[in-house]
Amino acid sequence: MIEENQKFYNRFLAVIDGVIICISYWLAWYFRYRSTLLFSSSFEAVPQRVYMRALYFIVPSMFVIYSACNLYTSNRVKGRRLEIASILQANAIGGLIFMSALQLLHQTYWSRWFVFLFFLTAICVISSSYFTNLVSPQHGYQSWEISEWLIN
Repeated sequence: MIEENQKFYNRFLAVIDGVIICISYWLAWYFRYRSTLLFSSSFEAVPQRVYMRALYFIVPSMFVIYSACNLYTSNRVKGRRLEIASILQANAIGGLIFMSALQLLHQTYWSRWFVFLFFLTAICVISSSYFTNLVSPQHGYQSWEISEWLIN
């Protein structure tokens, strides 16, 4: 029973991670090319559809990297510092692989700021999602206990 729940929980985390990766990727694209909040000029040398098609490669490869960095193991075994280190390590490896793939495929027109923003937002959002009790109950707290506490 516990093993089945752990498998379900790991699959749930993988789905959430996939959604977070897609949202982080879109946010990085938006802040780089559509918003004037961070950059005053935004020349888009590569069309948006090409940027978004890269998600077909990025999401499955990040799943493999996250599982290789033991992000889908039981939370009872790991502490918060080790989990943050695993998230940072996985995203650093993913960023290096992505930048290397761009260089090897001679895709020099991709924005390096965009790639940096993507992995920075992915690190921030995934770290926060792993440490909110609603997604990752740790230390005996369950999500219904948190919601009951917030209501009262």
